[in-house]
Amino acid sequence: MGWKASAIIINKPTQVDNETLLTELGFNNLTRIEDEPFEVAINPDDNKVYIGSYKNNLLVCASGIPTQFFDENETPIEKTFNRIFPNSEICSIYEFPDETFSEDQVGENFVFLICKRYFDQELDSAHDLLFKTTLTGYQY
Repeated sequence: MGWKASAIIINKPTQVDNETLLTELGFNNLTRIEDEPFEVAINPDDNKVYIGSYKNNLLVCASGIPTQFFDENETPIEKTFNRIFPNSEICSIYEFPDETFSEDQVGENFVFLICKRYFDQELDSAHDLLFKTTLTGYQY
């Protein structure tokens, strides 16, 4: 089984209004949609964004946003995150959905271990996170 993920984790974020943050990140014409548990929100459909908190982390799940951190040069979205959260550690998690990988190539175990750093447990065993944490949904 492969996990698909497109999420940003901001550890120990400064307080910010979620809708204001999303607007500053370029999500325009936000419309509230059904909230989703993290296990669904971690792989959002296009034109949907989910935001919420878990264990002193702010979670932002949106298609393509994490790849903004992989460019050689700092992107406008990365600059915005760094400006709003100058003293926070920001983690970008993205598994490429259109690529075919074997189980040992995906790096799921690495992603699970990275998540343990923020969630105190690996992602694939974080049942309270996956099944109880609901993120606020928006369409843009």
